[in-house]
This record gives sequence, structure tokens and C-alpha cells, in this order.
Amino acid sequence: MEVNSPLHLEFLRNVGIGFLVAAPVGPIGLLCIHRTFRHGWLAGLCAGLGAATADSLCGLIAGTGIKGIEIFLRHYIDLVQLIGSLIIIIIGVNIYRKRPTYRECPSIHGYLSAYGSTLVLTLATPATILAFIAIFFTFKVFHAPGFHGIMLLWTGIFTGSLLWWLILITAVVLFDREFTDNQQILINRIIGICLIVCSVLLLTKITLSFYHVPLPF
Repeated sequence: MEVNSPLHLEFLRNVGIGFLVAAPVGPIGLLCIHRTFRHGWLAGLCAGLGAATADSLCGLIAGTGIKGIEIFLRHYIDLVQLIGSLIIIIIGVNIYRKRPTYRECPSIHGYLSAYGSTLVLTLATPATILAFIAIFFTFKVFHAPGFHGIMLLWTGIFTGSLLWWLILITAVVLFDREFTDNQQILINRIIGICLIVCSVLLLTKITLSFYHVPLPF
């Protein structure tokens, strides 16, 4: 699509890009699902807002080529991934060990925590920026120059990403019901194990790349 395409089409294109990058259910998706199960739709929405904010920032970096951050990631990508993986492992272990509980209504601090945790963890996953870069290069995506182009890029990606999180957490709420203690334990353990496995795979990838071993995945 050319730079001089109609603004509404460019915005819709950016919405599609944001939705496409957010849609795969990885560690962040599992965290949003768990927040929704345990604290309700609003807590899940706060977690989704954090992920959407991070996605839009990553898309902005990839789309506008902010050199300073690109250079930082190029030199410290393994360190950023290492910190993010260790945090996700800790969260996964905590979720795995959680006991059955009735749905809790979090405080304002809890909602802010849901937002901040997914924001930081998504930013600590350089794969998000790489996904945007791959899409921009593959489909030869350009954004309109100047302030308006930057705003279209940021708001479009944010909208598309948030749309996915709204669909995901709403689906969780629709299928939600009163679980037995054993079912709650099983859900916590499945989500916790999935988070730990994702982090271990990423740590393995970092270790292999450090020793220049060809990556099997």
C-alpha cells in the first residue's frame, strides 16, 4: 500500500496489523486469561490494555525506525529476553501453586498491576517488534509522513491489538462458570505449566544463540 493511500484505509490497515500481531495466544494471552478467570472482565481488560499499549509502542518503533531503541535492542536483546523469561517463570510458578478461591474484586492497585505487568512483559519480548518489522517488510507497508502518519500508525495498531484482547477476554467470560476446587487447581496448573514451558524454551534459545549453536526452533 502506498504512502498516499486514503487515511481511513491506512488506519484500517494498521488496525489489521495490530490485530494480527496480538492474536497468537502466548504467555501474555495466558496471563490475560488467568486475570479474567480470577478477577473478572475488567481486570482482564486492564491486562489487555497493557498489552495493547506495548504492541502499539513496538509497532511505532518498527514503523518509524527509532534508531536509539533499535540499537539498544540489537545489543541487549538477549538480556531483555532473559529478564522477561525469568519474570514469566516466577509468575507461572505462582499461578501453578495458587489454591482454589472465589472470584476476587481487585482494588485500583490491582487493576494498575494488571495493566503494568502485561505492559512490561510485552515490552520485554523483542519478538513483538520483530513481528512488526517482518510484516512491514513482507507487505511493503509504509506510513504517511509527519505527525498525522505517526498518530495513524500508533492509534491503528493500538485499536487492532485491543480489539483482539476484547474478543479474547469476552470469550473467557462467556464460557466462564463456577468451577469446582479441583477444576480451579487444574486450570491454574495448566496455565502455570504453559507459562513455564514458554519461558524455558526462550531461555534455551538464548543459551544456544550465546554459544552460536544452530537453533532447532
